[in-house]
Amino acid sequence: MFQRLPPLNSLRAFEVVCRHSTFRDAARELHVTAAAVGQHIKLLEKHVGHQLLRRHSGGYELTPRGQAAMADLCDAFARLTSAAKKMSEGVPRALTVSTTPSLAAAWLVPRLHKFERRCPHIALMIHSSEEVADLETSRVDVALRYGSGVYSRSESTLLFDGDLFPVCSPHFVSGKTAIRSPSDLRGRPLLHVDWRPTKGTWPGWSSWLEAAGVEGIDHHKGLRFSDQALAIQAAVAGQGLVLGTTALATDHLKARRLVRPFKISIATDFAYFIVTSKSRATDPDIAAFKQWVLSEAQSESAVTQKRTNGD
Repeated sequence: MFQRLPPLNSLRAFEVVCRHSTFRDAARELHVTAAAVGQHIKLLEKHVGHQLLRRHSGGYELTPRGQAAMADLCDAFARLTSAAKKMSEGVPRALTVSTTPSLAAAWLVPRLHKFERRCPHIALMIHSSEEVADLETSRVDVALRYGSGVYSRSESTLLFDGDLFPVCSPHFVSGKTAIRSPSDLRGRPLLHVDWRPTKGTWPGWSSWLEAAGVEGIDHHKGLRFSDQALAIQAAVAGQGLVLGTTALATDHLKARRLVRPFKISIATDFAYFIVTSKSRATDPDIAAFKQWVLSEAQSESAVTQKRTNGD
């Protein structure tokens, strides 16, 4: 007679706990909470009618009944993994990438065709949101974030620096009224980004003008935006000059929709990072995407530096 099996998730949780000896480490591999792992173990023990794990200092150890089942259980999951791999051969693997709407639209999306050519076996899912995804518990595999680069249980690698520099439409640097020095900004329309981060400082035109050694310019007037991408789009439309970042301005600079009138830039407390969970940093698909996105960013940074004064 067929014996009713315990829930597969409970069996899987038990197998992972046995390998790691702690609920916390097992939870990281399973991308759930430690409490959820504990519930799975309780459900399994209730189903079989015996205690399978015994708590000890620093973690858990197998009871004799748990020890007796462990080898068969590991072999069973290895066979299941092999079977699933055979069934999915030839089907692109999905990789979910979380990023901000501005970076997705201005930089990432226009380049995705390059990644598809390079890694046709990986199907990307772009999750666009201002919210910071928890890479340990959510379905997100990798994130592109603008921030300090310090995230718990995650590894961060610099993608673009967050330095700010003026950009504007080419018509501002041509003709008799062309902008040639920072002092020429007097009376010119300045665009502003009103972003107030919870930590760190977001500088504006006053900081840049101070770095350029210019005084007597009213930097308070002008259109204000809550999003840098919108402010840059206004600059493309010729509505004024804005302080932009490499990540969001690079395509406009390459297409000469924008130019950098000056080389002077100011540092910020922020930068763009590629972020992965520590437990999955070496996954082949994540590593492939990370390598590609870093190579793209490296080449773009070099291009942006050359686009000063419309050169």
